[in-house]
Amino acid sequence: MDCYYINLDAATERRLSVEASFEKHARPGWKLHRFSALDHKHIEARGIEGSRSAREKACFLSHKAVIEAHADDSAPLMIVEDDTLFGLATFEIIDGFLQQNLKSDWDIIYTDVAVMYLENMLTMVMHRKKLMKDRQVIALDLAKIFFFGSSSYLINGSSRKKVLACLESGYPINVEYDLFLAQKIMSGELKAAVLFPFVTTVSPLAASLQIQPDDMKTINLTRDAFRNMMWFESAPAGFEDKLRLLEKALDKPELRDLAALFACLCIFAAGDPIV
Repeated sequence: MDCYYINLDAATERRLSVEASFEKHARPGWKLHRFSALDHKHIEARGIEGSRSAREKACFLSHKAVIEAHADDSAPLMIVEDDTLFGLATFEIIDGFLQQNLKSDWDIIYTDVAVMYLENMLTMVMHRKKLMKDRQVIALDLAKIFFFGSSSYLINGSSRKKVLACLESGYPINVEYDLFLAQKIMSGELKAAVLFPFVTTVSPLAASLQIQPDDMKTINLTRDAFRNMMWFESAPAGFEDKLRLLEKALDKPELRDLAALFACLCIFAAGDPIV
């Protein structure tokens, strides 16, 4: 399968990171290609209309350009952003899922998403424990989950023109790419699922946001830590640094007490005894 990663020319560290992760874990038959991401200068020069920032518009059009370049191909296509982290089982699980779902009518399969609501997070926590015990990955219907993120996903070969038609309706660009897709999925215009536990995750480089404003850093750090924890190959070393930073953000008595209460509720909801 062809996997395209979107990467700004100046983002050398990200390029090296995603290439190393892919090369370390890829199976035979998988090929990685780089797409030189459009930048804000490209958007400004062409006067692309819409209320989003030039960088957000560039992200939207970069993803669209990759799909457009392969609109006539019939095979599934994987698109990732350059802060994606692959694992030992990533490609085996994807290959297995596709083989078992050859006639599925899905349009997009995500391998990782950011979850918005606490109730969805708790449900995932409760189910991950059993799924990991059975070494099982399932597809969760994203029409029922409030999510965002477009760091890693597969486009069904037979759905590329359908997805492109949806994207064409996104002009002028008033909604970020990932949220635009999420809206189309929630409305039923596109059919999508996410493999869970997630079969990719975001690398530490995701913390160095290229698009989002500084005032979103803490909440994005929280969501990224959760994504790392819900990964099929999750390990404490992958998110400990994020948790330490979040602990500093909670370094107030009233916040620590509230965090302890929420932790107990989450443990109870997951069915584990509270000692």
